[in-house]
Amino acid sequence: EPTDLRGSMRKELEVQLGQQAVLLVDGRDEGGRKGPGRYTVDSLFERLLTLGVGVRVTALLMDGGLVSLDFALAKLFSRDSYELSGRCVFSVEVKNPVTFFANVMKSSQVVKVADLRNLLFDEVRDAVREVASQHNLADLAVVSLGMKDEAAVAVSQHLNEILAQTGLSFSGVRTIEF
Repeated sequence: EPTDLRGSMRKELEVQLGQQAVLLVDGRDEGGRKGPGRYTVDSLFERLLTLGVGVRVTALLMDGGLVSLDFALAKLFSRDSYELSGRCVFSVEVKNPVTFFANVMKSSQVVKVADLRNLLFDEVRDAVREVASQHNLADLAVVSLGMKDEAAVAVSQHLNEILAQTGLSFSGVRTIEF
């Protein structure tokens, strides 16, 4: 919010390298993503021109890149009924900042990686369980490139709905281990 910024004549937001900002004007995304630079979000001149009834600008600052999420998964079962644990690491990024702000951040000022993990955990666990249940223990001991691709498709399909609701997009599985 402009009130969070210093200055009385003009309030500027500085977006650092590796960050992106989305400026919401009266709650609407008017300009898309903004890269590194300085952006005026409020000025005395604009307030005088509009008789103090100017637009309300909110800035959403976010990491400009991929976020890696690491999931340790227990109580998985192979096709031949062996209990095992697994690990899945994949990346997501914010695709729709307004949806992310409305449905994930809500009234929070910060969303941590742990918050995203908690939000997605059940869907990831179900997807990896499905992959594990289709292979015997010997196959799972040596994860092949084909199995990694299969896991990526399963995780992506399980996450499609929740990712659309949160404004995130799936970028790919980096690691799958059993």
